[in-house]
Amino acid sequence: MYVSNSGQNRTGWADVRYDELIAAAAREADDTRRFALFREAERILCEEELPIIPVYFKRGNYLLRPDFAGLYDNVRDVLPLHRVIPPGRGSVSQ
Repeated sequence: MYVSNSGQNRTGWADVRYDELIAAAAREADDTRRFALFREAERILCEEELPIIPVYFKRGNYLLRPDFAGLYDNVRDVLPLHRVIPPGRGSVSQ
């Protein structure tokens, strides 16, 4: 994320409204409201201010049997397989 104080923000770009939206999205439990906050932050980043120019977006596609649990989509497209719960198991390994 390109929040002002992030080590990933190598551009030095800063926008208070963007930072507030990202922080609010991080606290928001409701998916619909969280995605709306991220969309607005993305609009500021990619349409208003444009400190970066996205060239492409790589995305993985994965299949998981419905009787497995514990694997969730995330913005980094990282699969934390140690959190997958096989059928018949009651807890996630840490």
